[in-house]
Amino acid sequence: MKQTRAMPSIAPNGLPRLNALPKRVYRWLGLGLLLAIGLTVGVALHWDERLYFHLTHAAPVAGTETTDRWLPDYRVLIEAKPVAGITRNLSAITYDRDLDRLLGVINGGPTQIVVLSKTGELLERFPLRGFGDIEGLAYLGGGRVAVSDERSQQLSIFQLPTRREPSISPRRSSSRWASTSTATRVSRA
Repeated sequence: MKQTRAMPSIAPNGLPRLNALPKRVYRWLGLGLLLAIGLTVGVALHWDERLYFHLTHAAPVAGTETTDRWLPDYRVLIEAKPVAGITRNLSAITYDRDLDRLLGVINGGPTQIVVLSKTGELLERFPLRGFGDIEGLAYLGGGRVAVSDERSQQLSIFQLPTRREPSISPRRSSSRWASTSTATRVSRA
């Protein structure tokens, strides 16, 4: 007896009918489609970055207990000390490791960067002009700071002046202090 291979049924448009393909092919196509959708959603929501961060930072690393970032050994020496001369919203504070001092931002009136000693005494003020609601401050080193403006969703990076200036502005200035008081703005995309 002669064996004949069954030909898949052909639709009028010349393509094989869907019911002619084996179920195994549909399973692989469905799995591939789900995988593509999952990868797209994962990249769009930055799950890949979160997974990478978790995998690289969650595991304890030998010797981290002795570094200066190990928080269980810290003890509060001065608790809730009012800073003389600051009555408004002290929004952010950071440590200037180059000059061994604290920097802070005041909102709720004229926005200012204030310089404090490590014991909390007010040393100097730098008025900020053209900023909205600054909620974050970070010292970057070499006299540079970054401030985040919550209202405009911008990050401004600028050099702190070495001596007292009239004000620090986020826009280009024609003053003689333009090189030290001009900020670089980075907008949220």
